[in-house]
Amino acid sequence: MNVGAILGILIWLTGAWLTFGFINTIRRDERRGTGSTKASVTMTMLWSISLILIPVLDMSPYHLLWMFPTSSAIGFLSTVFPFLMEDFKRLSGWRRAISILALVLLFSPLLIPGRLFWKLCCIGIDWQEAAKNRQKYDRFSKLLADGLTPKEAAQRVEQEEILPESKAVFASKRLTYKPGAYSQVLLPDGKRVFVQVRPTAITVRRQILAGFLPSSLLWSFDVPFLIRKVSAAGEPGVSMMEVVLRALESCQSLSDVASHLDEAAKPQLLSIINRSSASQ
Repeated sequence: MNVGAILGILIWLTGAWLTFGFINTIRRDERRGTGSTKASVTMTMLWSISLILIPVLDMSPYHLLWMFPTSSAIGFLSTVFPFLMEDFKRLSGWRRAISILALVLLFSPLLIPGRLFWKLCCIGIDWQEAAKNRQKYDRFSKLLADGLTPKEAAQRVEQEEILPESKAVFASKRLTYKPGAYSQVLLPDGKRVFVQVRPTAITVRRQILAGFLPSSLLWSFDVPFLIRKVSAAGEPGVSMMEVVLRALESCQSLSDVASHLDEAAKPQLLSIINRSSASQ
């Protein structure tokens, strides 16, 4: 065996060592409750694919010298990808359409494989313990924000009793927001919905492809008068949208959206309609 072949084997073994190290980091972060990042999961998945392709396709291990850096760059871009959409919205006409299409075609194929790879990495994790650790981490972060030192915050968390829960409860998060017009909301189960104020209705739709395309209608509330014009949104459209968004904050999954909004938002929306009708 010549020197080149030995160096190739060492390159492959080094890549395998790095990949398994990052897999272990993903598992550690999930157990701690801090959670792994989309960039690290995507990058590690592409590293694993690169390592498998070398022997399967009988490729030179030296290809890893460009495959690993490229995978790292793609992993980083997959993280900033959703935030780039706000920049593309400033473009006009065909430039925006082509730019968005290019990004969707480039990154959307990574979403489902990345999720499956993450699940494989997390096999055997005690999710009840991870949820408890997540509560501790959130409490630790809050204590730091209140002015405590890291050492004091850690001691306070250890002294406090954190009750174990079979399932941690997290609030929904607004990803995009334009008052009285629309908002994209990330639910605790990882699904996204799109809240939109239409001329005479408020709709909530499921979103697919990481939030780029609206899909099936989940919930709709019809209003007997105009609440939004093309040029601008006015009252009571803004108030009604806020009612729906506040109700979604306590909604835990996509399957609960319709029933939860009927219970938590619909009575308040009817009250707004009655007040607006009485004032007219």
